[in-house]
Amino acid sequence: MPTLLSPLIDINTSSQNVLLEWECNDIDGDPLTYNVYLGTSEENMPLMQASIESTNLEIVLENNKSYYWKIDAVDIQNNKTVGQVWTFTNNF
Repeated sequence: MPTLLSPLIDINTSSQNVLLEWECNDIDGDPLTYNVYLGTSEENMPLMQASIESTNLEIVLENNKSYYWKIDAVDIQNNKTVGQVWTFTNNF
C-alpha cells in the first residue's frame, strides 16, 4: 500500500503548487505504476493521472479548499492495491 510522504495529513498548505509524494514497494519486487485520484470531497475523487511511474506529482490548486487524494498501486501483473484517502487544505 502506498505510504504518504507529503503533504502531511490535515496540513494547511500556503502555495498554489503542491507536490504530492508517496512511496510504495511491491512484495515481489515488480515495477509499479500509480493512479492518482484527487477531489474536494472523499466521495468525489476523480482520476487525475493514470499509470504514472513516478512517486510524486506536482499539482496546481485553488485557494481555500480542502482536498482529498489517494494513490492506487498497480504491478506488471495488473494486481492493484487501493490506497487510503488522505486530506489537506490549501490557504494561499
